[in-house]
Amino acid sequence: MRRFLPASVLLLLGASTARLELVSPQAGDALGRGDRMVAWTATGGGHVLLAMSRDAGATWQELATRPASDGLWFWDAKDLPDGASVRLRLELKAEDGKVLESVTRDLLVDRTPPVARLTGPVRADAALVELEIQAADAASGLAGLSVWATQDGKTWAMAIPSAAPDKPLEWTAPHRGRWGLYASGRDRAGNEGAPPGEGSEPQLWMQVRTPEPWISRLDAALPAPILRPGDPVTVSWAVEGDGKERIRLERHTAKGWEPLAEGLPARGEFSWKAPADHGPLPEIRLTAQVPDGPADIREFWPPSWVDAMAPEVALSAPALWEKPGAVDLEARLEDVPAGIRRTFLWGLSPSGRVWERLGEFKVMDPLRFTPDLDGRWGLWLQAEDNAGNLSAPPKPTDRPMAQLLVDRAPPQAAFRAPLGGGELAPGERLRVSWTATDASLPSRPAALFSSRDAGASWELLFDGLPAEGEVSWEIPQEPGPLWLRLAVLDVAGHRGEALLESPLSVRLGGEARRLPEPPPPEPPPARAEPPAHPALPEPVPSRPVPIRFLSLPATVQGGKPLALRWDPPATPQ
Repeated sequence: MRRFLPASVLLLLGASTARLELVSPQAGDALGRGDRMVAWTATGGGHVLLAMSRDAGATWQELATRPASDGLWFWDAKDLPDGASVRLRLELKAEDGKVLESVTRDLLVDRTPPVARLTGPVRADAALVELEIQAADAASGLAGLSVWATQDGKTWAMAIPSAAPDKPLEWTAPHRGRWGLYASGRDRAGNEGAPPGEGSEPQLWMQVRTPEPWISRLDAALPAPILRPGDPVTVSWAVEGDGKERIRLERHTAKGWEPLAEGLPARGEFSWKAPADHGPLPEIRLTAQVPDGPADIREFWPPSWVDAMAPEVALSAPALWEKPGAVDLEARLEDVPAGIRRTFLWGLSPSGRVWERLGEFKVMDPLRFTPDLDGRWGLWLQAEDNAGNLSAPPKPTDRPMAQLLVDRAPPQAAFRAPLGGGELAPGERLRVSWTATDASLPSRPAALFSSRDAGASWELLFDGLPAEGEVSWEIPQEPGPLWLRLAVLDVAGHRGEALLESPLSVRLGGEARRLPEPPPPEPPPARAEPPAHPALPEPVPSRPVPIRFLSLPATVQGGKPLALRWDPPATPQ
């Protein structure tokens, strides 16, 4: 049997399980310059109402309403005046608006950073120094202290990042010398005094004397960020001590530390030449040592690199260029660490035997080349880096980095024999010779054609002929004019042609190859009889006329034409 509890009992049970706890801010905390995080944990409720009172709880100002499960809200309290007292209240409410739990916290508005000042000591005979400081914060109390140090009164470095205000403030001086110190504090509201900047005066000047010598400066002057072998490297230093220190300068090599100079003064300079090895400058070390006593050693790596290697260069070009204008080339350049400054393009022209410099290009300029001759060009790229290292120019025996075949004109073709205008006998062998020139001819670029109709149609005689050669061809039997044409095609697809100056003529052959008889004429159409004419006289009978031959061949070959010469006879009376 199921039993149901009254609603009033359920409400009491729900109220008994409600819980609200304020995690932040804690008692004694203050409101500073920025947003303040309000954090809570809550169970058994629907939402949390945040409110503020500035009159000890007499009146309340609602700040925000958040779901109870959020547990976090940022309070922008920048409009509250510095030094004001504020009471913060959080209420856990049920869904019907009933307050289940409530918690309050009294806070102080504090936007003034604490005051901190170093007062001593002004002299110290040991590296570890206990500093004397005056610091206070009247509102929320000190939370920490920080100290900065300077050697020249201008450049500041953190000496003590953060120290508890209730413990002795101890600082270890890095070396002997005169130090400027500056302190600032941080209060519990998060307000922090401003750190010193360039031009800030130290709060305290302190002279530190220790048994150890002190290298106060070690630096290198370089003529350029990237050096070449042999460039000067000038090292300067300063040593603080009693004047009894022995000062030695060394540089690091593959075999260890190598001495550069010994017996140096407390302040000075020393120059040496950058090594010939490609790579970073070697590390240097300065040692200042009291005889039979303590020493100060400082190692320094000059921020530079020796570039002893010429740029690595590669060049590529199109295999064939048949267009007018410039050719775009592609260069692959690499140089570490100086980088490429400029490049030089060299060319070996089709008609030349020596390399010529074609142009100079900046590193960002497109690499373009405008050839003035057709043919096979040899190309070479030379590069210079920012350190002045130059890759090698081409030598007469060097193979080109890239080859470019330039072919922008059609081939030139010409007949050597026959030249045209001659007579040919049917069936005899005709020797045809020719020549063709071009920048990019294949091994067999030519073809020979013939025409019997003045070029209206052409018949292929020979294909796959070389650029220069000779063929023997049998003259056709049909008489009449004969045209010959030579066609040449280069690799770029350009076409060149040659025609005979005048057509050849094939004479009429023997009986074996007679021309066909013309067809009989069509009968004329019927017409009216013409009128009668007077009768004509009878013709005079003809008489034979003697003919005298001038030359006769000794033998006659069948099928060949026979040439005869004779004297013209006298006109018969």
